[in-house]
Amino acid sequence: MEQETKELIIYLLLHENMDFAVVAKRFRLSEVELRKQIVKINHLLQQEKIFISEGTILVTEQSRMDCYRLLTTLEVRLFPYYEVKLRRQLVLIQLLMKPRFLSLKALADYVYVSKNTVLSDVKWIRDYLSQKRILLKYSRKEGYAISGTEFSIRNQLAEILREVIKLPYGKFILDEKNLITLSETFLLKKRLESVEKRLQVTFTDEQLEVLPYMLVGTMKRTEVLREDWSFQLQHYDLKNTKEYPVIKEMFWGYDFLSEADYLYLALQILASSLLESVLYLSESDEMTEATTEFIQRLEFYFATEFAHKHQFKEKVLLHIRPAIYRNLLGFQIENPLVEQFKAEHFTTFQLVKKAARPFEQLVGHEWAEEEMVLLSMIVLAWMYQEEASVEPIFSAVVLCQSGTSISKLLIENLKLMFPTIDFKGAYAVRQLSEVEGNLDFIFTTVPVQSQAKVFIVPPILGDFERKKLRRELEQTILLNEGMRTKELMAILKEAIPTEKHSFVEKRLNQFFMKKPVIEKTPKKMAIFEEQISFLEGVTFDSVVLEAFKPLLKRGSVTLHYVETCSAHFYNHYETMMIGPNIYLPHARPSDGVLNADIQIIRLDTLVETPSGKEVDIVVALAPSEKNDHISLLLKLNELFLDEKKRELVLSASSENELYELIDRG
Repeated sequence: MEQETKELIIYLLLHENMDFAVVAKRFRLSEVELRKQIVKINHLLQQEKIFISEGTILVTEQSRMDCYRLLTTLEVRLFPYYEVKLRRQLVLIQLLMKPRFLSLKALADYVYVSKNTVLSDVKWIRDYLSQKRILLKYSRKEGYAISGTEFSIRNQLAEILREVIKLPYGKFILDEKNLITLSETFLLKKRLESVEKRLQVTFTDEQLEVLPYMLVGTMKRTEVLREDWSFQLQHYDLKNTKEYPVIKEMFWGYDFLSEADYLYLALQILASSLLESVLYLSESDEMTEATTEFIQRLEFYFATEFAHKHQFKEKVLLHIRPAIYRNLLGFQIENPLVEQFKAEHFTTFQLVKKAARPFEQLVGHEWAEEEMVLLSMIVLAWMYQEEASVEPIFSAVVLCQSGTSISKLLIENLKLMFPTIDFKGAYAVRQLSEVEGNLDFIFTTVPVQSQAKVFIVPPILGDFERKKLRRELEQTILLNEGMRTKELMAILKEAIPTEKHSFVEKRLNQFFMKKPVIEKTPKKMAIFEEQISFLEGVTFDSVVLEAFKPLLKRGSVTLHYVETCSAHFYNHYETMMIGPNIYLPHARPSDGVLNADIQIIRLDTLVETPSGKEVDIVVALAPSEKNDHISLLLKLNELFLDEKKRELVLSASSENELYELIDRG
């Protein structure tokens, strides 16, 4: 195979959905030459695996896997060097997974650096591990080895593996270094899917990819260690749960595992990112007793009594079970809304923290604020739900590829926003076909196809995203005859005899179909203060990516859309000027626009185009297929072409001042 072809395969393997023109430029090929190279690669793969569609090179997960297998067959080394963080992670995994002394030379050769370089890495690793109460021992004769409690060492190994596997190419690195191979994880993934069905739980898509690597890494250390060890979980007997025998059974064939090993592996699985499940715990379970006491304390502190206590208890248990295991293992979830929630609901947070003392007693220490805020959000959402005077009218689910913390944050936020929607739960994206029947709405963090109305939402909903989502949902209901009928029937239900419900609903639906509410004037794209920002310290080469970051964060566009805009802009920027020194990078809606959006960026440091012209303002646009953005662009165009108004825009001292100028026109 030619070197040029090998380099192209490696590039395609490490990236997703690339702009065809950008890749051609990267490899200094004409479009015709690049197409020939892709045909050649497909021939080597023995089938059409890599496609070109609308200027984009599409490489699926399976395609990348096949490319990797092709390279390994040819004994091509995928990674000739590693950046510092990854290099140190690989050294750490080597030390943690293989409980023996390793020389400085062996470690240096392993990550392709000099002994001096790896010595610097070892010093960093020693300091890092000391914070985890793990010792990096040194012997002049033998080299370096890890020392500490087996429980702590295994937790640290799982944490580092989790970080590496989340890289787009993480699994290929572990395979190439022969730390954990693709074939070793395949079997465990299939067994985990079986455990899902038997225990009636659901792992997130992300967790189902990560967890097999953590389990294999733990077992590899166990196989080499071959020493008796034990650990004790205070206040909780994991061995006598109904889940333990099912999980233990999935490790048949690994005869070197001890009872302590089985318990630890079960704990890893139970601590994973489980989504909503239908698990019911026995009344004698300590978690159930702690939950009962937690609810009693809540009722006392809030001076209230929950009307649907049994359902609330089940709700709390679904969250508490994996939370307990996470705390026992020392895993910390990410909850980016901690400070915002505490600022808005400080009293609720404090009272829930006091009420949660029974859970902290189960694990023997206080819970982190991230866990407490997540629990507080669940309590607050339930209390708001009980206060609502109307029954849910519509039904919906939440789809999320990320971990449990993001899924729970998103669904609890949506419940607070839309009390008339009955949220059936948070599910993995791969479960869509199982849950989409009879749904009105689907809220998802990634695009999906469904008969229900789909709303693409970011994992974290800020003020702007909330306002926008409310507007979109209200407009959807307003323009849908069936949904308007549902709303009106919910209001009139008690005034209509039961036997007449079907007849009245049918007539209402006919009425709305005869007289649909249609906007007579074109819908206008609105602009809010959040869509105005100042930016400094950027270059012309990076200005497009920086300008579109807010749109990416809001979930309005895909990364492919930004890459397409970048390619078009840098080739044709002079045609994208809508005022003196004011540029409008954009592409077609079909290139990756999820929601029509705009961001106005004023550059506070000098940025010049290759032709020597200054760039004062960049308007990052995600256009609407229905041209809803036209009126706003006309307004901006008029503003920017007026010399006096443009001077005011360029002299504005804050986002708020600039927003008011644009709003006034």
